[in-house]
Amino acid sequence: MNKKHFGFTIRIRSLSYDEYVGHTFSLYIILNLLNIAFVLIWPEGLSGNGRTIGITAVFWMYFLFRSRFSAIVIKKSLPFFAAAWIIFIIAILAGLSDLGSIITRFLWLFAFGIPLLSMFLNVKDTEFMLLNTRGCVYVASSIVLLMLVRRTIVGYSMSMGYALLYPTLLLIHMLIKKKNFLFAVMLAINALFIVSYGSRGPILCIGVFLIIYIFFGGDKSMEKKVFWILLCAIIGIGLLFQYKNVLRLLIRILEYGGIQSRSLGYFLERIHYTGRELVWEAAIQHIKERPLLGWTVGVDISLLGFYPHQLFLEFLLHFGCIIGGVCSIYIVYLVLKNIIFCKKQDVLTLILCCYGFVPLMLSSEYLVWPSFWAFLGICLRKKKRIDNRRNMLI
Repeated sequence: MNKKHFGFTIRIRSLSYDEYVGHTFSLYIILNLLNIAFVLIWPEGLSGNGRTIGITAVFWMYFLFRSRFSAIVIKKSLPFFAAAWIIFIIAILAGLSDLGSIITRFLWLFAFGIPLLSMFLNVKDTEFMLLNTRGCVYVASSIVLLMLVRRTIVGYSMSMGYALLYPTLLLIHMLIKKKNFLFAVMLAINALFIVSYGSRGPILCIGVFLIIYIFFGGDKSMEKKVFWILLCAIIGIGLLFQYKNVLRLLIRILEYGGIQSRSLGYFLERIHYTGRELVWEAAIQHIKERPLLGWTVGVDISLLGFYPHQLFLEFLLHFGCIIGGVCSIYIVYLVLKNIIFCKKQDVLTLILCCYGFVPLMLSSEYLVWPSFWAFLGICLRKKKRIDNRRNMLI
């Protein structure tokens, strides 16, 4: 297919819709990684809003470049944009939140959240789409390797740990499906960074993914499931009695390489208190003050000084127990339906659940977490029959 841009004719290979979504989502993952890496490497660089505008421009340039598909996505997204604008205006008119904080949150929703939600609603072949996101795996491992070699990180980076989740979970799937030395090396690089410099949240998400992938995977025989359950039980019992020695060994290995792991230290010292408990208690008290209609979106900073670090508390705080409660129950239903009680486990849906939904149980906000909206889109899509010949393994 030929396209004319600024007087030049460019030959473009025609993509299927699932390829388009895969490439676009992979681009988002890469831009997010580069955004965070930029801050770690050059802290005095562009402001947060400046970087957001920059990656938004790149994302939308590619998004609109494939005009045949972007028209479909934009048409699908119009109702979501309309609803979001209404909520945005109500939040501003309520006057309970800082205007800058509201604009920042909705900027992420408008720029990435709603487009990704609308894209994933039309995905047909999830395995084929997953195949077309693997480009982010190679870029992620390259960025991490560069930062590890240059010793860019001092302390820890919670944001980078979460940003590496999708490439890491995809690498686990790729390595299980196709035993490959390069995949193993890249997985080791990502895991080293997450354990050394990330928070405990990404480690928890990887653990949830492995448990569901092994125990609820639809392509395994009962004998294999029993084997994995017994193996995990044996390893779990061993760690129960020897986990301190294992953690000390890992900490010594990292310290020998000049790396201090905050997360492993917390696990060893059994430090579970992180300040979230105080935030949760404060959020619950404010929910009790306005239980029916809530406080409107973006009020977290004004009321709590911070966001609630919990998706369902955030819903209740923003929309009250009626609307917020219904939203919470519906999301739990989607998770159970698509992850636990599904006939056959869909790997893309599971990865998006552990990348987009599970982190919101302990961190971040749903408005600035585009992968949460991608997860909703893949759960709400209408499943259609696909050509199995294109359902390729990675």
